[in-house]
Amino acid sequence: MIATAKQFLAQRIRDVEKKYIFEDYYGRVGEIVIGDVRQVHRENVYVHIDQCEIRMPREEQIESERFRRGDTIRGIIKSVEMGPKGPDIIASRSDSQFLAKLFEMEVPEIEDGIIEILAIARAPGDRSKIIVKSSDKRIDAVGACVGMRGSRIQAIVRELNGEKIDVINYTSQAEVLISRALSPAKPINLFIDDEKKYCVAVFDDEEMDSAIGKNYQNINLASEVSGYTIEPVKQSEYEGTKTDGAIYLDQVPGLTPRMVELLGGSGFHTVKDLMDAPREDILAIKGVGEKVLTNVLSKIDKHLETLDFSQDGEEPDEGFSVDMKPEMDSEKTLAVGAVVGEA
Repeated sequence: MIATAKQFLAQRIRDVEKKYIFEDYYGRVGEIVIGDVRQVHRENVYVHIDQCEIRMPREEQIESERFRRGDTIRGIIKSVEMGPKGPDIIASRSDSQFLAKLFEMEVPEIEDGIIEILAIARAPGDRSKIIVKSSDKRIDAVGACVGMRGSRIQAIVRELNGEKIDVINYTSQAEVLISRALSPAKPINLFIDDEKKYCVAVFDDEEMDSAIGKNYQNINLASEVSGYTIEPVKQSEYEGTKTDGAIYLDQVPGLTPRMVELLGGSGFHTVKDLMDAPREDILAIKGVGEKVLTNVLSKIDKHLETLDFSQDGEEPDEGFSVDMKPEMDSEKTLAVGAVVGEA
């Protein structure tokens, strides 16, 4: 009888402890915590914090990092759920909010609300882009985030295992914001459709690789952080369209780089190539079905209508075509953003 009572009381105490831990960490979601690595498994790293075990799944870790038992680790509490065995507390180092919290810790102006983080796009452990805005005109948002001689941002870079961080100063001018988001590449021309949140960016041929980035990383991050779908185009191809009349597929708004590559691999580089080919030849391409082809042809038709409209001598929709201003080229590079972690 006494043994049964002891067992019952022990179970009740464990239940109360689990409930307390759940309620405590549920209220700490979004908070940065520090703990010691206790176990390292293939799919999870288990971190010990204040008599509590926190789980960090593989997808919440920075890919380039490797942990060993006893290492001190920092992460953000991402979610808390009550499972059959007790609270399942998930921590993350790859989440964008982890980067935001690190900036909040290192930059007092962010914590005080003077500087606001508007958007973050992140490839964990590799590169991030962050847009910041200052509510006080006397305070430079980028300069405050970078710190004296890069002291503030270097602390964040070290914490993220050398992740490069592009800090972008916010502006309401879409052409300037997109140009800053594309750093370190500098576009020659931008053709922007504000209504569709779409932009065609023209680059020097030698800058194209830098603009796109490895595995389209730079262009994808710039698109995500700016809110515009950005399509990169080489200057030679852009000028070739105007001189020889050929319209290249990668200049058709809405066609993804993957689709252009797929069609180009089968010899279809221009709109004329595609229009002159038998439909069955196009459908024979692996990955191109009826639905995809119909979508491609629809985007081409819309683009051709736009060209016809422009050739009639009428003015194009205001704000669609934007030439980059000369001052954006070199003199104000430091003023529009900062890239840290290149060394």
